[in-house]
Amino acid sequence: MATKTTKTAAKTTKPAEKKVEKFDIAKLSLVKKVTFGYFGDPAGYEESLYVTEDGQEVLYTNGGKDSKYSKESFTTSKSAIAAFKKANA
Repeated sequence: MATKTTKTAAKTTKPAEKKVEKFDIAKLSLVKKVTFGYFGDPAGYEESLYVTEDGQEVLYTNGGKDSKYSKESFTTSKSAIAAFKKANA
């Protein structure tokens, strides 16, 4: 009698990014803004680092439908902010 063996792939998970629904941009101080592409470019996007009145850093991203940021997002993830700072020093 043959036995059936089943292989399962190890599942890798990334640490959950700390996402925040919305911030009032009018109440934030812009530290640095980087844009890629041109306004209306489906692959274009922007990354903006802000700081709140109490010193919390917030990374805002938004872009065209074909960009890596096709949906508007705010994050306070330390790793995302550190990557932005390193890439745009």
